[in-house]
Amino acid sequence: AGMGKTRLVEAFVQGLQARVVVGLCSPFARHRSLFVLEQALGVTGYEAVLQALAEPTLLWLEDCDWLDATTIELVQELEQGLVIMTARRPLEVQAEVIELGPLAAAESELLLASLGKGPELVERSLGIPLFIEELARSGADLPDSLQASLLAWLDRAPRARPLAQWAAIFGRHFPRPLLAALWQGHDFDSLVQSLEDTGVLVGWQADQPMLGFAHGLLREAAYDSLLERDRRGLHGRVAALLADYEQDRPELVAHHWSQSDQPSRSVELWRRAARRERSRGAEAEASAQLQRALEALGPDHDELELRLELLPALTATEGYSTPATLDNCRRILELGPDFRALKGLWSYHFVRAELVRAQQLAEQLLARADGPHQAAEGHWTLGLTACCSGRLQVAQQELEQAYQLYQQVDPVDHVRLFGQDPLVYTLCHLAWLAAVKAEPVDAPLLELSQRAEQSGHPFSQITALLFAAWVHQLLGHRQQVEQLADRCLHLSREHRSRHWVGFAQALSGWARRQADQVEAGVSQRERLGALVSLPYLKGLWAECLPNPRPLLESALEQARSTGQFAYVPDLLCRLGRFDEALELANLSGAHLFQARARQG
Repeated sequence: AGMGKTRLVEAFVQGLQARVVVGLCSPFARHRSLFVLEQALGVTGYEAVLQALAEPTLLWLEDCDWLDATTIELVQELEQGLVIMTARRPLEVQAEVIELGPLAAAESELLLASLGKGPELVERSLGIPLFIEELARSGADLPDSLQASLLAWLDRAPRARPLAQWAAIFGRHFPRPLLAALWQGHDFDSLVQSLEDTGVLVGWQADQPMLGFAHGLLREAAYDSLLERDRRGLHGRVAALLADYEQDRPELVAHHWSQSDQPSRSVELWRRAARRERSRGAEAEASAQLQRALEALGPDHDELELRLELLPALTATEGYSTPATLDNCRRILELGPDFRALKGLWSYHFVRAELVRAQQLAEQLLARADGPHQAAEGHWTLGLTACCSGRLQVAQQELEQAYQLYQQVDPVDHVRLFGQDPLVYTLCHLAWLAAVKAEPVDAPLLELSQRAEQSGHPFSQITALLFAAWVHQLLGHRQQVEQLADRCLHLSREHRSRHWVGFAQALSGWARRQADQVEAGVSQRERLGALVSLPYLKGLWAECLPNPRPLLESALEQARSTGQFAYVPDLLCRLGRFDEALELANLSGAHLFQARARQG
């Protein structure tokens, strides 16, 4: 901070013949998807934002350490058109850290000269542009540290300092009428003028009069100088004030209640915000908001219901096999027996290829099922477990029963309860079974595509694309695999959903014959703890290698040790052990691999 980034961009913009879009990020909007871009562009929705950015544009994001997850993904999609992006705290990506050192003495002298000052202030400036400007503005009597300098800056208008402290509660930028409503003093306008005259605040006109701190560090200094009890009291007053002013931003009001003396008042607002984000497919933001609600939970709130709402958002973003998902399921079961939590535990063990435990849990699910929603889930989990373990006839029967039961349920209600469109998931595995049994796949794939489109549920659409790519891979259709896997990756990144990324990467790499891309996909799955189907993916990886045998032997051992016998005939064919492959394929009914084994 204070290194002159904003000054550099301002100088660049002055000579630019292009549209400039300025987004002012806020800590209070970092769990609301696309808020900063929607505000800056005057549009709503992911596609509308992309359309608005289609023409040549300089996108200037201030304080982008407060970006929401969906905007980060969108900016990454636009990265080829970006020059540089900075953040004060690390984003959740692997990235090289570039250390910005202070200005050299000669550079400091040059900046001081442009401000009408001599070189005598160079030593005290420490090479920090913000400090240089402040020394030039205030003279040599400035304190010897940046923090003291900022506090001294606030003290230039001592009568107005309390107003600056109150303003800091809102964040760096805020509507002027809101601050006036909080202050409620006849001296408001004169105090604001004092803060503007001393350079603490700057004002501008948008759709309403706005105020903002001249620098984020000034806002932090003003905020930190408040006593804890005063800060909490002000957050409560701001929350009550915003309840009338910002009715469409429950996450903003929730943030202030959570920082106040009454944090439990934020819980229902966080839930409302999370439900809105889930309706937009922004599961990462919904997950973050529900976790904020759990942190603020009071004795009068239902932790079980909150955790049940969190479960589908966690699985969509973190995956089924992560510690966070497992911990949430276990806590739900501690709070009371619940079918959805038991289903979450089945997902955890299934995705980790712990098939014996997954089979036990699937049987428990069917035994506990009450009504078509739960009965369908019970048959579906039994069907998937049977698919992976190579019991294809059992899998077909269970999945067909699930398909019939799902016709009786409201898919929207099912998505709310379980986080996935039931017919999409069943059709995915029925299409996979058709391919492995060498049956026609066109009709199942068409029904899958149509159902996924109708669902409007991003995670279900991601899964449908992945399975369509998988089916085409089994049939050797590289072009279709490449197109479908790439669409799956794009949608996964757009909605910050990690579960299928590695799988889609591996399929895309196979289609392009790029071993390193398949390897990256396999590695991502291993990091997630998603070991189910990993022997199959290793078979694809081996196909891209000049010496595939060691990897194939390892994949075969993994398939057998984890009970993933569905993939053993394919691996045996790749190893040239056709008699063994034919015997196993005959037993399981995997006619696709029967034919390959016979062809040799």
